[in-house]
Amino acid sequence: MDGEQLGEWLRRCRRAAGLTQHELAVRSGLAERALRDIERGQVRHPHPRTMRALTAVFGPPDATPAHRPPLTVGVLGSLTVHRDGHPIEIGQPMLRALLGLLALQPGQTVSREHIVDVLWPENPPPTCLKLLQGYVGQLRSILEPQRTPRAPAQVLSLVGNGYQLRLTGEQLDLAQFNDRLARARDARTGGDAETALRELEQALACWRGPVLADAPPNLRQHPAAAAAARRRTAAVLTYADTAIERGRPDPACERLQELLAEEPLHEALAARLMRALAASGQRAAALDLFAATRARLADELGIEPDAALHEAYLDILRARPAEAERPRAPAVPAQLPLDVPGFSGRGRELRWLDAGLADAGDPPRSLVVAALTGTPGCGKTAVAVHWAHRVAHRFPDGQLYLDLRGFDPGGPAMVPAEAARSLLEALDVPPDGIPVSPQAQLGLYRSLLAGRRVLILLDNARDAEQVRPLLPGSPGCAVLVTSRDQLRGLLATSNARLLTLDLPSPHDARRLLAARIGAQRTAAEPAAVEEIIARCARLPLALAIVGARAATRPRLALSAITHELATRNLDGLSGPDAATDARAAFSWSYRTLSPAAATAFRLIGHTATGSVTADVTASLTGAATPAAHRVLEELTDANLVTESTPGRYHLHSLLRAYAAELSRALDATTARRQALHRLLDHHLATARTAATLLEPAREQLTTAPATPGVTPPPLATREQALAWFAAERGTLLAAIRRAEAGGWDSHCWQLAHSVSTFLYARGHWHDLVAAQRSAVRAARRLGERTGEGHTHLNLARAYSALGRGARMRPHLRRALALFTRSGDHGGLARAHNAIALSHSRQGEHGRALHHNQQALTHYRLAGNANGYGQALNDIGWGYAMLGRHRLALRYCRRALAVLGGLADPTEAAHTWDSLGYVHHRLGDHARAVACYERAVALFRENGSRYHEAESLTRLGDTHRAAGDGAAARAAWQQARDILDGLRHADTARVRGLLAELSTR
Repeated sequence: MDGEQLGEWLRRCRRAAGLTQHELAVRSGLAERALRDIERGQVRHPHPRTMRALTAVFGPPDATPAHRPPLTVGVLGSLTVHRDGHPIEIGQPMLRALLGLLALQPGQTVSREHIVDVLWPENPPPTCLKLLQGYVGQLRSILEPQRTPRAPAQVLSLVGNGYQLRLTGEQLDLAQFNDRLARARDARTGGDAETALRELEQALACWRGPVLADAPPNLRQHPAAAAAARRRTAAVLTYADTAIERGRPDPACERLQELLAEEPLHEALAARLMRALAASGQRAAALDLFAATRARLADELGIEPDAALHEAYLDILRARPAEAERPRAPAVPAQLPLDVPGFSGRGRELRWLDAGLADAGDPPRSLVVAALTGTPGCGKTAVAVHWAHRVAHRFPDGQLYLDLRGFDPGGPAMVPAEAARSLLEALDVPPDGIPVSPQAQLGLYRSLLAGRRVLILLDNARDAEQVRPLLPGSPGCAVLVTSRDQLRGLLATSNARLLTLDLPSPHDARRLLAARIGAQRTAAEPAAVEEIIARCARLPLALAIVGARAATRPRLALSAITHELATRNLDGLSGPDAATDARAAFSWSYRTLSPAAATAFRLIGHTATGSVTADVTASLTGAATPAAHRVLEELTDANLVTESTPGRYHLHSLLRAYAAELSRALDATTARRQALHRLLDHHLATARTAATLLEPAREQLTTAPATPGVTPPPLATREQALAWFAAERGTLLAAIRRAEAGGWDSHCWQLAHSVSTFLYARGHWHDLVAAQRSAVRAARRLGERTGEGHTHLNLARAYSALGRGARMRPHLRRALALFTRSGDHGGLARAHNAIALSHSRQGEHGRALHHNQQALTHYRLAGNANGYGQALNDIGWGYAMLGRHRLALRYCRRALAVLGGLADPTEAAHTWDSLGYVHHRLGDHARAVACYERAVALFRENGSRYHEAESLTRLGDTHRAAGDGAAARAAWQQARDILDGLRHADTARVRGLLAELSTR
């Protein structure tokens, strides 16, 4: 039995058993790639162990070959010729090209001129026709060896001015394909989908690869070859549609994957394969395919995926799991800030907002968009938040809140893409489910809101252009915007209702003050109340500050307060607009602070976000943490800061600008710079500690000692590190920008490197790119080669996660060059490891193996035992991917010997997982189970929940292969529960495995 016969037998047996190549690989213990090569006829002498494994599944191959015609020619793949079932070698390229050209057009006369053009595309020799005649004679001898010299040719005939290849339908695979296609078309027309599916299966079985895969390019691109390829693509798409309709997505996946490997830029194939994968329960694989296709299109063509591919992606993200067991409800966000305590007045504005909602109906028949505009400090956010709390019950699908930072004194306004990512996270989209391009992110955001009733509060908008992309595309939702800008652009394009918020009426201002200091007190001194209101320009922010201060001095007459307001404002700070004139109120409250609180207030004004904790305040001022707590309590009592969440305090943008102005006027430049130095040292020291807790084996950066007075918070566990990074993410990113702008280059790149592990793990890849770009510039200015190398590696990792391979590769090369120049073996090891990972993801396991071997050498020279063990495991995994399982076993065992004695169990857990995979492939299911169970236990001990779920999934695969369905179900259920908790896309794949097990 030759290679083609063996391939035909295996393909026939597998399909008769209803198995995919993956399922057969699991059942037989053979590699998927090996099975694919056998079916394509590329293995002439399979290893005896391979034949034993296949025989154990299907029994021995047929002893009697199927009926074959005396002569067969194949063009659907490499050119083949068989006589009586035996291959005939045609070695001369010109003869192969001539036969291929004629076989592409069977029964048609191909002119001599056309043949000459194909055989000699450039400069045909003068004797080309004579040479052609000689080639025809040689071909006739091969195709009809029994023909006598003067007998007419039956297969290759001279017809007029050309030649014709005459083969029956069963003699040429292309003719068989066309015949089966016609039968399938007739069956579909007649409504017989099952027969159509069977005929399409037989038609596609004629293909072994691209048309004339081993021919010269001009022949592979011949119009007849291109037409055949198009018919094949159409047949695969029709087959996939029919198979999915009939509830059999697995064979559709197999056919689509086979063709997509040959045409990786074909978007229709990719879209159809995504749908087939999702239908078979492999939702994560479908999303991975979208990311890979998107990256390839961007790298090779510079384009985004087309509408069909995006639609498939969104449909898969929106789809419910196929398994009905424990479906998870959509996330219901509840992001509104705390309602304003003691809110009073603003009845006209609240009624105006109520009317806009009522006009839309219940449920709303249209999108409700309302905007509150007005001067800074006039109470826009307070009104918006209070009204949102009043109507929250009318939006059962949740409430979203986002500060767009339109007029933030500490940094730039939020761009729509950044806003969309924040909103998608709030809507429970996992990091690997967020598209790369801003347009796709906004499209997904609108798709997720379609048909839902969500209230969206967009606070502090810069202008209409910032808001417009964030508006939902369908009725049911309501959007409330606050801004200092008039937002007239929304009126024209979004049918928005606009209301300019005036200052509170004198009556409302009196009520607000009374709510702070008591009605009896205000009634006792009405003239003083009116003067206080006038001094505060009726600004709610200023009235709240004065009211808070007056409440702490209950025995002080209000007339005395008016005197202080009149005499203690800072010279030159009052002005014609209300916000400026309110500085009198700010000044009065500020001047009553203790010296420590006043210093803290001024310095907080220089922070990038105006958001601080007691630890940050202690480092900023150089004070002890208990003293910082007391200072923040004093500032809170004075209403100069608000405690937005327990332990976190926020300075209003007006007050932040005022505090920074005070600091520039009162604090020496040296003192301000020392405070900022302590603040950056605080962020860097804490980030380094947290990063080490997340990744204990990471290489420690050499940094300067922290400035005296820095008091970072005590972090001791991985959970505390994660919580700190999550809470401080925005502050840290702003600190990186501030460090770059202020010339603190060492802090800039080191802080960016320290946050990289968290940003990558949590899927904040766009933030990671922005931070590392700043870091690259900073390290380059310093001439810090090691630092620049690390930042290039971090950038490469971010671009890899974003599916942007073309942008990733230059950073890997640059990192490798920098570490080579500096002789940094640890950096070289990391660079080679990253390059290996990029090759592995492309299926280039041989290249990956080479770079992992380089990483092994450099980890050894660096004396990094953890990295050395990791590289040994990576090499073992690479050999496993190449099907060399015995060698893989040897390297993984060596890795375990190195890693077993180290404190961090993470890499040892990965190695046990690799050993489980290798033993499974070797057919030793008992040992595979034992290894996977060790991996699960270690991942659980270390809190690596995702990796624990991965190992549990593979453990279930092994139990199923061993015939223990109950154990497989238990493992997969545990994996599902973990992935559900992580909101990970792999949940769909595990649910698919459970559903498949239930049907058996």
